[in-house]
Amino acid sequence: MRLPRFTNSINLLKGAYLFVLASIAILAVTSFLFLTKYIKYQENSSHVINISGRQRMLSQRITKNLLILNNFYSNRTKTQSLQELAISYYAWRKAHISLQYGNFTEGINKVTENLIVNEYFKRIDKPFQTISYLCQKRLKRPILLSLEEKEITLLLKNEKLYLSLMDQITYELIPRPRRYSKVKWL
Repeated sequence: MRLPRFTNSINLLKGAYLFVLASIAILAVTSFLFLTKYIKYQENSSHVINISGRQRMLSQRITKNLLILNNFYSNRTKTQSLQELAISYYAWRKAHISLQYGNFTEGINKVTENLIVNEYFKRIDKPFQTISYLCQKRLKRPILLSLEEKEITLLLKNEKLYLSLMDQITYELIPRPRRYSKVKWL
């Protein structure tokens, strides 16, 4: 008679063992899925942050080239600065639009879904348009001798504002842990 009780104990242990193994498997798969999603989010964030940081560099290069063209010393310097201005301007404009509206081919998600970033992009539009206008003016008329003094002042003022706002956008795009998140049990 002891044999059936022993068999029942073994069956109970088998069931418990299978339950534990199934629970571990479910936890492993769930963890894998969450980690995969988190890693993809981090990869996209770092790519977007690099692009927004690059925006700063390109806007500074654009300003530098416009100022060099304003005081060029030789045709070689002028030609080189015009080429660099054109390359920088088109890369700057493309990256700005990609950040604001997303670019599937570049793997850039739309960052203006964040309300704070969206507000910064609204504020950055005027300096962006002003710098764009001055670049286009110079690129369309390469034999233009120089920008007017008020245009140089406008360029420097807007570049400073653009850099400041891009710093704020970049800061907002950095993923940070949520300080006050609470686990809600259902």
